[in-house]
Amino acid sequence: PLWLAIKLPSIGWYYWHHYIVHQFLELPNQEPILLEIKIPKIISKSPRAMEEVFNMFHISPGTTTKFQTLWKGQIIPWFSFEIESREGEIHFYLWAWKRLLPRLESALFSQYPELELVPAVDYSKKFSYSPNLATWGTDYRLKEPDEIPLKTYYDFELEKDPKIEFKVDPFVGILEGMA
Repeated sequence: PLWLAIKLPSIGWYYWHHYIVHQFLELPNQEPILLEIKIPKIISKSPRAMEEVFNMFHISPGTTTKFQTLWKGQIIPWFSFEIESREGEIHFYLWAWKRLLPRLESALFSQYPELELVPAVDYSKKFSYSPNLATWGTDYRLKEPDEIPLKTYYDFELEKDPKIEFKVDPFVGILEGMA
């Protein structure tokens, strides 16, 4: 009985916290949205422009004081960029909460005004799981410890905007493999 008196408050707090987070996520303004990003054939900007977009995404929306997190169940909003290959065609998606859409749109359109954001149907719902289904997915894992930096576009000298015939885009290999 002694261990139950010690463990019961922490178990109760665990379930209470999950309950209030779930209630927070069920609010009307927390509705998720999936947008397809239609990219023009030619983009003349360096990867620095996309770095600026991601920097703008990481401005905190200011919803995480201890009281808001522990008692109201508020969590830091998240979003994801996704790539899908369907029958050799590459599609780019942005998943986010609907209330974050104005911030994300302004960040994208500030650097890439020629982009199109189109509401999309969730492509993952088209599939039902079967062990015999011919799908493939991967995770990239670091070979070295986290302290070893990844190669960035500076390592490929893409910040200089060289002539098109001298550009080496490291992302093209991944996209060609998906196509």
